[in-house]
Amino acid sequence: MSDDSVTVVGMRTGVVMTQESVLNSVAFDLSGVDLRGRAIVSATLHLELVRPMSTVFVTDPSAQAEYGLATCPPREHAAQIYLSAEAVRDLYGASGSFFSMNTVVCDDEGVPQRLSSIGTEVLTISLARANNIGTLDSDSRAAA
Repeated sequence: MSDDSVTVVGMRTGVVMTQESVLNSVAFDLSGVDLRGRAIVSATLHLELVRPMSTVFVTDPSAQAEYGLATCPPREHAAQIYLSAEAVRDLYGASGSFFSMNTVVCDDEGVPQRLSSIGTEVLTISLARANNIGTLDSDSRAAA
């Protein structure tokens, strides 16, 4: 359904560790991405993991909005998270600047872990032209 897509590689911007969790912060530079006149059809986060993890939870930087959740297959070294409608709205608002998120990555025992410094985060944004927005809106209402 999308006309094209944009792929942006993320930057790890820090880690906040508490006794209960580990927040891994990631930012994506969208300064060269112009979304004017475009609709975001979907957004997907791909995390390359150095060691297998069981779940990945993604939130906005304030941890107030859930952006996505993925359960990873055993022994997989990658996770693919389809971002929520709220994440897509925030992503659209970040056009021309930076889009940030936090990830909580847990091992098989549910213990939060730091992301390795050598992994990669890639954000893929599927787009549609403005003339397709009406079609997308009516399709999303029909699916709801």
